Amino acid sequence: MQESVRNWGRLLIASGGSHKPPKCFYHLMSFKWDRKGQWSYEENHKMPEYEMVVPMPDGSVATIDHLSVDTAMETLGVWFTPNGSADGALVAMKTKAQGWVDDAKEGCLKRSDIWFLMDVQFWPRVGSAPAVIRQLGKGFYGVGCPHPGVECFTAQVGKLLMHYGCTSSNGDKLHISLRQLIIELGLSVQPFQHDFERFKKHVAWCWLVSIWEKCDIYDVKIVFNDTPIELPRERDKWLMQEFIRIGYSGEELLRLNRVRRHQQVLFLSDICGASGSSLDERYLRKRAKYD
Repeated sequence: MQESVRNWGRLLIASGGSHKPPKCFYHLMSFKWDRKGQWSYEENHKMPEYEMVVPMPDGSVATIDHLSVDTAMETLGVWFTPNGSADGALVAMKTKAQGWVDDAKEGCLKRSDIWFLMDVQFWPRVGSAPAVIRQLGKGFYGVGCPHPGVECFTAQVGKLLMHYGCTSSNGDKLHISLRQLIIELGLSVQPFQHDFERFKKHVAWCWLVSIWEKCDIYDVKIVFNDTPIELPRERDKWLMQEFIRIGYSGEELLRLNRVRRHQQVLFLSDICGASGSSLDERYLRKRAKYD
């Protein structure tokens, strides 16, 4: 990775440009798992062996910032963090909003002017900042602005309708992401219709999960009609649904889902023999600890 950065920097220098170290930064992301199967980010930014430099025109090198995954930086006008936190976007949104309010107070404008400027100036300026904002209180700043959570949800659903099902890069990514969400959740081909608060720990966070969260918050129903996964046998059942029917819940259900994903099964028939009337023998034997 360091050699790639050096080569890129040399090409910039050869073409008359160069890196500007104060504007350069990087996030190095990797994961670790605890004994319960929960993952978290490694603190790679604290490890000196991951330091990175860029070449300069005078032949020297300059160290660039190695940031943690929860450090927000502005990229193309949007404050972004690799871990998906909205804290940086919220701070930028509040700063822009407060600056506009302060200017409006000093302008001695009429009420009608304030309402006009709020629609054509304030909200377009502030609303562009929270690309990752999911939910804020109603009556934002007390001036009757649109609800940022609803605005974000509307934009996300628009993008979903625009790209899902299309033979494009974004369409393929959404299709793959949906299939992965269905497999991780293991409940049905309609993941957005399940209780988000109950099952959110069963899946990894992604853009589709953020839409699922808002469907649950705002009581919106989204249905996928292409049903990319079908039951392999007649009268077959989703294995996780069977676990719920039997009475498993909470931490026990979460553990069962981890085992199900490890075994790469979705349906009851996946753990049954050819007749469908008994379990496969390999699931009736206790496995070795690290098998």
